[in-house]
Amino acid sequence: MANSPLRPPPSFGITPTPNTFTMKNYTRKEFLQTSLIVGGAALVAGRSRLAAATAPGSANGDVRVAVVGINAQGAGHMRAYLGKLPGARLVAICDVDSEVLRKRAAECELAGFKPTLYRDYRKLLENKDIDAVVLGTPNHQHSLQTIWALQAGKDVYCEKPLSHNVWEGRQVVAAVRKYHKNIVQAGTQNRSSEDVMDAIAFVRSGKIGRIQWARALCYKQRDSIGRTTGPQAVPKSVDYDLWTGPADLIPPHRNSPTNGPIHYDWHWFWNYGGGDITN
Repeated sequence: MANSPLRPPPSFGITPTPNTFTMKNYTRKEFLQTSLIVGGAALVAGRSRLAAATAPGSANGDVRVAVVGINAQGAGHMRAYLGKLPGARLVAICDVDSEVLRKRAAECELAGFKPTLYRDYRKLLENKDIDAVVLGTPNHQHSLQTIWALQAGKDVYCEKPLSHNVWEGRQVVAAVRKYHKNIVQAGTQNRSSEDVMDAIAFVRSGKIGRIQWARALCYKQRDSIGRTTGPQAVPKSVDYDLWTGPADLIPPHRNSPTNGPIHYDWHWFWNYGGGDITN
């Protein structure tokens, strides 16, 4: 029987154990559904802070930004703010890996910034002095973290993919409609860049005729993505319960020489990622 869009594919023989996240065991769907229904009553989203900050005559000043998940892609976003983007100011960084957090904090200090440090994203959302969040976390966290940010009245830039499956994506859409005064952008940079948009417009103009097929290639040097190495120990610097979040709590099953047992190689496990097609 084909996998339902509401239910992830099987974990390829890896048996999950109950997740202890947030003191109650949830399936992914239950976790998000509870966030939408119950959390919406507890947190009231006000007017978009980003809109308020950029409004004429606003006393709010720069948009105060927090970057979440700062090991790889998120680190690039963090460094962009260290370059002093006009109208935006880095005020917080967050990562469940204390070693990553320490290294990025040192980078910030060298650049003249001293952001507030968080390991728990939920604590960050309680800070009313943060206007917007940039999410560079693993795929399985994107939908939930986006919804939580909207409920907390914050604007969101979320790395692709915006959701881990179709059902989650629909919950994000529902949340965006509910908290419609807040801004949400999904980070598909290769689709939203000016040159790509020009190419799309050219194709749609019909000037090259009807396109029969298209071929795209992706070449990247990386460790094998087809092998697992059995259950691995979680690094002591990682809060694995927070890292796993709404996903099944199973041990890491890779330990690559480049990325170790946690970082990046989560892409190759459905529990957290969707392979290169969502990368």
